[in-house]
Amino acid sequence: MAERTDILLEADTTLDGGGNYTSPWIDVSEISSVAMVWTSGVGAGSGYPRLQLSADATNVIGSIDSISSLSAYGVPSRYIRFQESGGTASATFRLSIKAIS
Repeated sequence: MAERTDILLEADTTLDGGGNYTSPWIDVSEISSVAMVWTSGVGAGSGYPRLQLSADATNVIGSIDSISSLSAYGVPSRYIRFQESGGTASATFRLSIKAIS
């Protein structure tokens, strides 16, 4: 079976003791939109998800706050990363980010 090139990131981990997770930076310079799905614990998550934006994969230059699972978002920067904060400590966390255009 061929490898899926539309999947940019998949994570299967646990939230830290404060209920937080931050993905690595993803280069989206060739992509205009992404779709994400995530779950935390027993549901879609109880924390505050956001998509952080960066020009250099080091400094955050902005964010798209109050994002929703199963929704598409334009990516107005070269790099993005997903961040969940204030979720349930040590909860199982799963995330998939897919390029859609």
